[in-house]
Amino acid sequence: MNTNSSNILKTISALGVGLAGMLFSTDAFAASGNVRGYWTFTQQTAGYCDTGTMDCTGSRYTDAEFSSNEPLENARIEIRDASFNLLGSCSTSTSGYYDCPWTAASMPSEVRVYFRFEDKQQRFIVYQDDGSSRWYYYVNASTVNGIQNIGTYNIPAYGFMSLYDVMQRSYYSFVGTSGLMQSRFTGIKVLYDHPDDGGWADGPNKTIQMGWNRTNTINAAHEAGHIADYLAKPRDSHNGWSYNGNTGHSPTSLEYRGFALSEALADLVAVGAYWSGAATEPRLCMYNTTGPCTSNADSHMEVANGSCSTSNANNSRTRVATTRYLWDVIDSNDGETLDAVIYDIYEMIDDLPAGTGWGQADSASGNTESFHQYEFESQLDALRSVDSLSVYYKNCMGYF
Repeated sequence: MNTNSSNILKTISALGVGLAGMLFSTDAFAASGNVRGYWTFTQQTAGYCDTGTMDCTGSRYTDAEFSSNEPLENARIEIRDASFNLLGSCSTSTSGYYDCPWTAASMPSEVRVYFRFEDKQQRFIVYQDDGSSRWYYYVNASTVNGIQNIGTYNIPAYGFMSLYDVMQRSYYSFVGTSGLMQSRFTGIKVLYDHPDDGGWADGPNKTIQMGWNRTNTINAAHEAGHIADYLAKPRDSHNGWSYNGNTGHSPTSLEYRGFALSEALADLVAVGAYWSGAATEPRLCMYNTTGPCTSNADSHMEVANGSCSTSNANNSRTRVATTRYLWDVIDSNDGETLDAVIYDIYEMIDDLPAGTGWGQADSASGNTESFHQYEFESQLDALRSVDSLSVYYKNCMGYF
């Protein structure tokens, strides 16, 4: 480790800072080198699987990772001088390793290695709440030509660090397995520490806002799911909270079916980012602000809490039951014969015909007519040859 280096956290404006790659001819520069090392971060995201009390088979995030220094994965790393001029860039691997070449017209007074809370493919960037100022973290490297290994540096447990990690898991563990999303899920702005509570997704503007009370939660994965759903094909699911006088909004609240489906497609990402399809007890853990994932029966994505009924949470008017149906479409552990993946879901949505009729993408004028679960099941069969009718009924989608 370079003991003369320092970790410094600042904010700057992103305006005027070019992020595009630069082409260099090494013959034209008097100084050049490669900086190599590892980035880690202190993991503080809540909602992990507790191996002492839960079945963590298939979990992508357990208590073994919580409060430990973990590899900074899939991050864009930049080499800059003391005046913030870009000298080179690279990315971290799944082990947090990077190897960054850099060049300059003359030897700079400082060589700095930056992580600016940005995905390696610029699929998303974490901003401050104003949408322009950026968080960044850097360490110093030696001002020498040639290769230098500077060791491992760790980023402390900041809330925006958790937010970056949730987003990179959402894409690389789940959303990005869809070829459609590989081409469309890019340029997402993630705003950290919004003064209001909660989280929001703005599909047309490819923006996610995370409130102050969701700092170390998995909630951003749910919002990433909303963005992916929109990028597959925009649909207006309306504000379906008002079903039967309902004024709340939770995984178990009764809502209009089209709205419950939209929310479940978002919840699906929050599950898939943290559990593999082979998980035996996958859970929706997005609301935990501290500690492990809840053991509440309604968070279980394989087993319903009770029988099908229009008076409890086990029907197609709730997010939790609809998410269980979607999970059964793509999982692989419970003996179903389906051979579908998230790719099929996004491709089906993209292939939906335009119009406001049954099975068409454009929602009709009100909550009751918006694209709902049975239309989803029917079009998944018609457009992707995935017959999910058995798990549709298994998960109470026929009750509403």
